[in-house]
Formats: sequence, C-alpha cells, structure tokens
Amino acid sequence: MRIILHVDLDYFYAQIEERDNPVLKGRPVVVCVYSDRGGGSGVVAAANYISRRYNVKAGMPVKTAEKLLKDFNPVFLPVRLNYYEIVSEEVMNIIKGYGDVFEQASVDEAYLDVTRRLNGDFSEAAGYAFKLQADVYLKTGLTCSIGVSYNKLLAKIAAGYRKPNGVTVIAPGEAESFLKTLKISKIPGIGVKTTRILESKGYKTVGELQSIPVEELMSFFGRKTGLYIYNAARGLDEEPVKPRGPVLQHSRIKTLRENTRSLEYILSELEPLISDLNRDLTSEGLSFKTLTVFFITVDLKIHSKSVTFEHRFNSLNPVRKEILKLTESFLSENPYSVRRVGLKVSNLLCERGSGQVKLTFF
Repeated sequence: MRIILHVDLDYFYAQIEERDNPVLKGRPVVVCVYSDRGGGSGVVAAANYISRRYNVKAGMPVKTAEKLLKDFNPVFLPVRLNYYEIVSEEVMNIIKGYGDVFEQASVDEAYLDVTRRLNGDFSEAAGYAFKLQADVYLKTGLTCSIGVSYNKLLAKIAAGYRKPNGVTVIAPGEAESFLKTLKISKIPGIGVKTTRILESKGYKTVGELQSIPVEELMSFFGRKTGLYIYNAARGLDEEPVKPRGPVLQHSRIKTLRENTRSLEYILSELEPLISDLNRDLTSEGLSFKTLTVFFITVDLKIHSKSVTFEHRFNSLNPVRKEILKLTESFLSENPYSVRRVGLKVSNLLCERGSGQVKLTFF
C-alpha cells in the first residue's frame, strides 16, 4: 500500500500577487495575459476565490471578467510568468524535502510518495500533510491544499476537495464511497466535452458513472478512454510517482526582513542561499557555468544580473566575488530598495560516475 500526497498551491498566480501586495486582500484579483492589440484585450490566467464567486475563470476573455466584476472593486494585473516560476521553484524545493520520491506536475502542483518515510503507516499521513502545509506557509507565505491517498488519482481528487488551504484524506477502502457523490467533472482527465456526453445520457455523478459497464463506456469513447473512465470512477490507478526529466537549473529565493539598499545586508542574506545551492550541487553531482543574482524591488519588478564563466564550478564559494560585483552593479543602476533576493545556477552538467561526463543540459 503506497502513501501518496498531491500538493496543490491555491490560486497560485493571484495568491502571489496578494502576498506581495497585502492591500489587494479582500478584493477580486485577476491575473491576465494581455494581447498586443491593446485596449485591455486578452485572457484571464488566474483569479482568486473572491473573483470566482462571480464566475470569473481562467481562459475567460478579460473583457468578460471586467463586466462580471465591474461593481466589486476588482484589480486586474498583468501576468509575471518569470517571477511565478522563481517562486514555484522556491516552494517545490520545500515540498521535495518531504518525499521519498518527488514529481513536479506543473508550476503549482506536485506529487510525493512518502511510503518509506512514514514506514507504510497510513494513520500518520494526515499529520504529515499538515506539517508540510504549515512549513510551506511559514517559509513562503503561500497556502496549499493537500490530498492524501494510496494512489495519484485519488490524491489529486482529494487535494481539490477542500480548497483553499485544506487537507483531505481518502483512506484505503473509502474510495468508491467518497467518489459516489462527486460530479463527473471532478475526475481528472474527464473534460467538458466528455462530461456533456455523459450528462446527456443521464449520468451526472461518479456514483452513476460507476453503474455503466466498461463495454458501454468503450463503445462511447473508444477502448483507451472508456477503460480509463471505468477505472477512474472506482479510484483505480497504478501509475507511480516518478521524477520528471533532468533539472536545467537550481535556484533559491528569500524575502528580506526589511527593504534595503545596503550591500552588506543583501550579501549576508544571500549566505544561506549559497549554502543551499552548494548542497544541491554536491548531492546531485552537478557543475554550472552560469550564475544569476536576481532582485525583486519594492515596486514588485524583477531584475537580474548574470555572468557565464569560461570554466565550470561545482560550488559557489569560488565565485563569491562575482556575486558581490553583480549586486554592486544592480544597486548602482537601480534606485529602488530590494524586498526579495535570489540566486540561480544554470547551464548545468552532471559529472557523477567514474569521472565520465554523463549528461549535459543547456
């Protein structure tokens, strides 16, 4: 019996904006991908839960969202994908430390197999999930919802059951009864089109879906999809949690205790990030050629300074002078105080194993 956690960061893009600018709390916040046409055209990338009460959804035209929220003092913000990816890596580094096996599913979702870590004791899983949830909030100021079960499918369904900031457990033996009352659309992989077909045939809940013979589902949707729907409605899933592909970069970021332009203070705050990255490089047998220092200023803009070296390094200790130079260069060019700082190493090479170069990532 496996013990699987699915960690889902709540309304990720919009929550980051609320965290960084607390005056937004309590208002509808909509993060948008604006088009080059101007005039506010574009689509919604993310919306906080207040916006969702008024039917604002990701993928909706910005103009439609503006009409729905016009009487509720909304805030519309442009998407900042580079920044969200930096924050995502910060959170994923915390989550990763809690698992025997870690699989990042997207910028704001991850799976953990914690079977060995909990000695197979399912009764310990809920407390472990709460501990992880609290650690993410303490270190990043962001909430997440966690689903706990014995396979990935059920863990993902559970994570979405009590959002935001919830923990839901589907224990062994509870799957079919838990699923019965859910809407069909709550099953991952069953999209709008499939849901409409099933509803047109009179099936609205997963319990009703469980009554359809597998042969009938395969006749509706084909063998592969029909078999998946049949198994998913019963909570059956054998897919293991597995790491996804090589890491192309490692980074760390932290919020400063106070906004500053002090070189000495910024450098002192970078010290623990240097230590963390050194541990990553050593544990994974990596060397790097490119170093980036990035700064988030009080106006919430991201700035970065990078250098690519002629030779590779497997530790940041020899390049401390470059970190100093990059920080000095930023401060001389930018008048704003800094609220968050980060470090990134990229252009990685894995050199582990008998002196031979095994993998190269650019």
